[in-house]
Amino acid sequence: MLQPSPLGGDVVLKNVIFAYPTRINEPVMRGLSMSVQEGKCVALVGTSGCGKSTVAALLQRLYKPTSGTITLGGIKLRRTDVHHLREHVSVVSQQPNLFDGSVRENIMYGAVSISDVDVERAACSQCT
Repeated sequence: MLQPSPLGGDVVLKNVIFAYPTRINEPVMRGLSMSVQEGKCVALVGTSGCGKSTVAALLQRLYKPTSGTITLGGIKLRRTDVHHLREHVSVVSQQPNLFDGSVRENIMYGAVSISDVDVERAACSQCT
């Protein structure tokens, strides 16, 4: 049974090993363990190819770890409904890709329902 809600709590990666499906014999992550406390803002910093984007992709469930666990609030991420997860978690990449559309449409992309207030809050996080 997938977990529809709530989403919250610490993000914990324990001994995560990952290889891209097209390069299964070449792991890009070998035993990564880390935790991020709920409400904290973090930045992943490192050289090109060290796994920063891979961590973001794993947290969005774009890929599954080869082994190890990722939990959110003590619940295994793989047990969380992927659509619900992606509706409530945002990732801002260093090189964000924008879709052909307005800034408003880009902010709303993928959201089932979002108010104008939410769009404005997302566009100007320092304004509130």
